[in-house]
Amino acid sequence: MKNKKAVIHWDILLIAFLVSIGIIFFSGTLTSNVPKVGQYSISMTQAFEKNSNIPLIAATLMKQISRNSISNISSDVFQLSNCKNYINYKLLNSENEICFNKNLEGDFKAIFDKKYIEFQSKKLKDFDLDFSNTKYDFSINKENEKFFLNGKTENRFEIPINLIEDKGKTGKQIGKMFIKPSFNIPIGFNFDEYENLAESIKDTINDCEGEDNPDKGKCVSDNLNKDGFELQECETGEEKEFYGFLEYFDNCANSIGISCVCPNRPQEGTFSINQVNDGIEINGRKIEIENANLARDLKIKPGQFLYKDAYGEISVTNKEEGDICTIRAKTKFRFCVKSNKNQYYAYDEDAQKIVFKDLVYKFALQFSK
Repeated sequence: MKNKKAVIHWDILLIAFLVSIGIIFFSGTLTSNVPKVGQYSISMTQAFEKNSNIPLIAATLMKQISRNSISNISSDVFQLSNCKNYINYKLLNSENEICFNKNLEGDFKAIFDKKYIEFQSKKLKDFDLDFSNTKYDFSINKENEKFFLNGKTENRFEIPINLIEDKGKTGKQIGKMFIKPSFNIPIGFNFDEYENLAESIKDTINDCEGEDNPDKGKCVSDNLNKDGFELQECETGEEKEFYGFLEYFDNCANSIGISCVCPNRPQEGTFSINQVNDGIEINGRKIEIENANLARDLKIKPGQFLYKDAYGEISVTNKEEGDICTIRAKTKFRFCVKSNKNQYYAYDEDAQKIVFKDLVYKFALQFSK
């Protein structure tokens, strides 16, 4: 009896062993979709982290667009106005009218909006963000004497929440989050300074007009200095040489007389002068000068002079002889005022890097006498 019971016991153990081996092999062929402990919390944390970075990324990108927009304005703030030109300087007063840009903030927003639209068409390599369908309403606010650009949008970025599998691989999506990438950034430009300068220039025009102030340059300088603005030399080096010739060319084009030589030519530099459809080009740069009619395309070298023929058209002569054209009394003057508050980013060709430059306000004024 004892031996029989013992045989039955070992048979059961053998069957159990074989069944367990089968279960082990079978279970090894199965995969489980049940997330491991902590997968949901890790995925949510990463989604929140990415979500929280979007406003910072958006603000950083908008600051760069703002800097580029300020550079456009700062390169010549008065060029945004509809004033007439005097050798590429905006003539702020002519024909008894005073011409200023009355909506500089609006111009900044228009430039920013244009540059933002250009940015929308670009795919960001470093960020998986698509701004192509994100539209903003821009506004400028002043806080504690500083100006800020505010951008609000109703468009949302969708952030998928995916499980994180072994070795950091992205698994299936388990949800999504949304964020509106609005921003409020400092502009880095003081619009009040422009407004104050405009008012100072208006007063200066009235104070310096007339024969009582024969030295217009000194009168303008004294008046602007009184209001806290400092005049500086407008051009140096090659630019000074270029604008010196432009002034000579303008004097010749608007002089009295025909079949005459235009005197007092600055002798530095060689200049190519070409007639184009809506004006002239000097050394490849478009210039607006009244009454500038060329007999043909010209090249003037040191020692040569401009000449007005019988038709009033301008050519080149080698001699300052014969009849001399009568140069009209100088009534237009160029001025440059250094900003006390504004700087902008610009590329320095000598240093070959981006640097901060002081904003310089360039403009021209006309006096009757």
